[in-house]
Amino acid sequence: MNWERITPPTGLALSLAEAQVAARADVDAEGKSPLDAEIEAAIRTYTAEAEGITNRAIMDQTWGLMLPRFPAVIELTRPPLLEVLHVKWYDTNGVQKELHPEDYFVAKFGQPARLMPAPGRS
Repeated sequence: MNWERITPPTGLALSLAEAQVAARADVDAEGKSPLDAEIEAAIRTYTAEAEGITNRAIMDQTWGLMLPRFPAVIELTRPPLLEVLHVKWYDTNGVQKELHPEDYFVAKFGQPARLMPAPGRS
């Protein structure tokens, strides 16, 4: 299994203002501090570290998974799963195709979530 992050989180797990208070940073009238770049980098670092330790996604992000074949069930790690955007594959001629959403079922309950054929489909 090869997971690849397609879209990283766009925001911060903690607001800069909250982090400034926690860091006891001197803030000017506009809410800016000379430490803002360092504080933001620390938030991103600690968020990535927490995601790695827990194997969970703390912020919204998009992941892709490449498999050599279709298994009966695909475990979708990095909970919580918000949605499956699409399921694509390459046929024997190397042509990319997309599986219709009616052909698969996403079990979001439990962790990790699972993607499997819809009832009556294979």
